[in-house]
Amino acid sequence: MENDQELPGSSLFNIFDHIDQVLVDNETRDVWTTKEPKVWPSAASVELYDQTVNKIAGKCMRSVFLGMVGNTPTRKTSPEGFWKMVIGKLLEREMTGYARQATKDVVEPDIIAPDGTVIKGAVTKGISLHVASGVRIAVPEVLLSFEVDLIALDPNTFQGVIVEQKTFSTKNYAKFKEVVKEGKPSMDNLIQLCIYLLEIRTGANLKILIQNGLIARKEEEAKYDASLARGGKPFPKRNRIEITQVNLDAMDDGPLAAKLAYLDRSDGFRKEMNISIEEDPLDELTYPVVDGQVWKFFPLESIYARYKELQEYFYAARRVAEKQLYERGIEPSLELQDDATWEQKNAYYKDDKEYYDQVGKEMRSLPPRFWPPAEYEFDYSAEKIELMWTKGLVAKTRYEGWKKKHKGKERIGDWQCRFCDHGLTCMKVEKPELAYLLADLADSEEEGS
Repeated sequence: MENDQELPGSSLFNIFDHIDQVLVDNETRDVWTTKEPKVWPSAASVELYDQTVNKIAGKCMRSVFLGMVGNTPTRKTSPEGFWKMVIGKLLEREMTGYARQATKDVVEPDIIAPDGTVIKGAVTKGISLHVASGVRIAVPEVLLSFEVDLIALDPNTFQGVIVEQKTFSTKNYAKFKEVVKEGKPSMDNLIQLCIYLLEIRTGANLKILIQNGLIARKEEEAKYDASLARGGKPFPKRNRIEITQVNLDAMDDGPLAAKLAYLDRSDGFRKEMNISIEEDPLDELTYPVVDGQVWKFFPLESIYARYKELQEYFYAARRVAEKQLYERGIEPSLELQDDATWEQKNAYYKDDKEYYDQVGKEMRSLPPRFWPPAEYEFDYSAEKIELMWTKGLVAKTRYEGWKKKHKGKERIGDWQCRFCDHGLTCMKVEKPELAYLLADLADSEEEGS
């Protein structure tokens, strides 16, 4: 029998060759220019007090801007990267399901009557942890929107707890050292969760937001049904809010707590961290609190200041782009009238999209002086590396490899540049002589997960 002949009962096709392509196609986002500079928690960043290594933590403003104006990513996510996203979604879904199933009998404290009689505390059986999931929240002041995956009920205090689930791998030594050895949250994850706490703050506020979300879901369902009745195509239902009413009613109206729940994909190791926020009475700024320790590395107010700065760059570029189009006789469509027919609405939306596609093209053609500054460095200077070495901020093997110019260790810089979606676009401006290095690394595994 020939070696390449298929054996009975076997198959030579590779299933991942087929499934991977479907996954990549489904998860790859279309590239387009946003009409307004909407932001999201994963695009957040803060200005650090100690700027020895970096001025910021979180997302580089330039990278977010380049995505907003519709630049094609120069780094494509591999199937492995998308599978990590799948695992993250599975964790979110399963933890939410298990929170519904997890129950605990709650015993209230005994009460001493005036005559000294002890009245046994009431026992409430089978308290579930699930309060709500899929709660969508909008902050119009900065065009911010986000969704809270899970709100749990502390069965001992009835306090509401925002739970954010994250996965990581011990293959990423930096994340392993940070989360497992040092017990610290990733800065990106911490910033994201602090945004949730800043915007919701209390159980009373959360109840109002959930009620609004339930109303919005009913409106979306009605719109969906009406669209199908007109012969329209099904559209994605984005509002997926779910509640456990008895727990929502029981939840305390006071300040919310939060947890970062980490799961190691490689061995199932789990680590959770308690997160809250606290205002300093002296400087009147707000800071994260991690497991009871105030982190005075950055003020949370800088998140919003940087969102607004990013949006100012976008609006400045858009104004110039619109002016250039106007000078060529290209203008936006007139505003849509309230009594417009469906045909008129469809024509308007088509013209509006075509106009803003042209605006985006003009914005992308503007020179780099319209971009925000690059906030991370692909390649540190020798002076900076030596300073970081003296402060214990560079691993010994990495430093010695750099000194001896070992292959693969001759460069020390920020991992954010290496794994930036728009790294090559940026590098061709910042350090064109090193752009080839970034191109060689473009298909590597994601560092920050």
